[in-house]
Amino acid sequence: MRKFGSRLAIFLTLAMTAGMLAASAAVADISIKEIPDFVEDVTIGGGTELYFMAFQRNALGIKDNDYNWVDGHFKLNAAVRLKSNVEFKVGLIYAGTFGEDYYGLGTQDTSTFNADMAYIKFNKVLDTPVDLTLGRQKIVVEKGFLISEGNLNLGTAIYANSEKASPFAIRADINLDPVNILAYWQNIETDDAVAVNILGKGADIENMGLNVNAALGEGKNIYAGATQWLEGKAAFDTEKYELITYYVGTDLTFGPINFSAEYAMQTGDDITLATGTAVDRDATAYNAFLKYTMDKVAMTPWIEIGTMYYSGDDPGTSDNEAFNVMTPGFPDWGKFCPGEIFGEQFYFGGNNWKDYMLQVGFMPTETTQIRFQYHMVSMVEDAGFSDDKLYDEYNLFVEYFPNDKLYCGIMLGAATPGTGHEELQNAIFGTTNDETAYGIMPYLIYYF
Repeated sequence: MRKFGSRLAIFLTLAMTAGMLAASAAVADISIKEIPDFVEDVTIGGGTELYFMAFQRNALGIKDNDYNWVDGHFKLNAAVRLKSNVEFKVGLIYAGTFGEDYYGLGTQDTSTFNADMAYIKFNKVLDTPVDLTLGRQKIVVEKGFLISEGNLNLGTAIYANSEKASPFAIRADINLDPVNILAYWQNIETDDAVAVNILGKGADIENMGLNVNAALGEGKNIYAGATQWLEGKAAFDTEKYELITYYVGTDLTFGPINFSAEYAMQTGDDITLATGTAVDRDATAYNAFLKYTMDKVAMTPWIEIGTMYYSGDDPGTSDNEAFNVMTPGFPDWGKFCPGEIFGEQFYFGGNNWKDYMLQVGFMPTETTQIRFQYHMVSMVEDAGFSDDKLYDEYNLFVEYFPNDKLYCGIMLGAATPGTGHEELQNAIFGTTNDETAYGIMPYLIYYF
């Protein structure tokens, strides 16, 4: 307990320091005025994310399922921009999980202190529309449905999604207005036991891709691309297997209506972990969301419907239809994670599920929002179970955002397991639990 208390005290002290620095800044970063002539600008930035969670864990037949813990991180970075169109950025991150081990991965009362960003960026290389960035950085492709992380290790701060920069990456951004092209290569870090043994990820992963985005007007974009995934399975002495994922997407706004969607088709080689047998991959994934905002009505009510889909393996074929989810991100609550209780704990990062989402919200003031979210999640391939229903989840968010630095609120949630979830637990662990799980989570996000 003393160890937990001291670590949490350090963490909260750093968080409060970030808040005081942010309060003194008039802009997103603090600008340093006394600089050499060849330097254009020097800025210091940072921030903190804190999640205070009290969740029930309905899984694996566990009945004593009340968990309380704090997850989060503190970041501090410095950026230098030279008059020669060269930028440097370095940053540090302190991340930690303090309290009980909700995920069952041995991450309770753990913390890390590590490099966050460390890269050099060359703007308009040789007076061309090409920007080139090399070093430790985080690459997010479009909304992050396929590629958003460069680190799959789960040693600490799992919920806060903290240490997610690639240890080394190269990216080229080409601005040919109205077309923007992103080309990249990155090494994906997977050197802890959790990433390999729990997620089933291989060692020494490389990822490269090309994304082309065309602006069709204000609020209207279409994009397409391909990403290659090279992964070696540590359990076998084999060469890396190769996956190529082709995708198309769009984000279109027409007045009060917004429609976004992405479709991905995955092909290539795979290795079955159970036998080491090489098989072909033939998988798909997609998402689609339609939102209508009544901006001329008091409190700006809105409604959104959406779906997410990751194919699962069909045991009746010789191919592997299970989609390799790679490194998805979190652009908003419920995207691309099917709920904050069961979705976050069991199914995010995996395949063989589909989600139908309904979301409604309104803004009592210009700086507050209240929204309700419902997820109905099922299996794609039922694996011989009597029902493909996994769970129903209900989340209520009360959000406060007084400026572009501070975002805080509280989430209340409940998740009710379906027959498919119960039978899946029984098939793997020989136990079931049909009780509804509840959760509450105040959170604070502050960046400057």
